Amino acid sequence: MKKFLVLSFSIGFAFIFAFVFNAGEIKAQSYGNLSKKEARKIIKRLENETDIYRRALDDYLDDSRVDGSDRETRINDRMKEFEKALDDAKRRFDTGDSFEQSRPVIEEIVRSANPVNEIMLRGRFNETLKLRWSNIRKEVNRLARNYELETLPN
Repeated sequence: MKKFLVLSFSIGFAFIFAFVFNAGEIKAQSYGNLSKKEARKIIKRLENETDIYRRALDDYLDDSRVDGSDRETRINDRMKEFEKALDDAKRRFDTGDSFEQSRPVIEEIVRSANPVNEIMLRGRFNETLKLRWSNIRKEVNRLARNYELETLPN
C-alpha cells in the first residue's frame, strides 16, 4: 500500500511538473493570440498578396488619367515602402525573438500600410483593387490587434 501511494504521488508530481513546464514553453512560443508560426505565415501571405496587388495596381494606374503624374509616383512610392517593410519583416521575424522583440517589426508593417490604406480609402479604384486591398488590410489588422497596435481604418 505504501509503495502504491509513493508511486501514485510520484506519477502525479511528474504530470504536474510536465504540465507546468510545457505550459511555460507554449506561452513562450505564443505571440498574443497568434503563435509565432501563425504570425510568420501571415507575414508571408501578406508579402505574396501585396506582390499580386502591386501588379494589379500598376496595371490600373497605367490605364488611368494619373499615368505618368506625380500622384502615380506618390502612390508607387507608398507601395514600395509597404513592400519593403514586409520584406524586412520576413527577414527580421526570427524564431529567437520574443513577442516584445518582434513588436517593432509589426509596428513598421502597420505604419507603412497606413498611407496605402489612406490612398485606397480616398481614391476611386476598381472593385478588384478594393477587394484585394481589403484582404491585405484584414491581415495587417490581425497582426496589429495581436500586438495591441492601432489598426488601419476601413
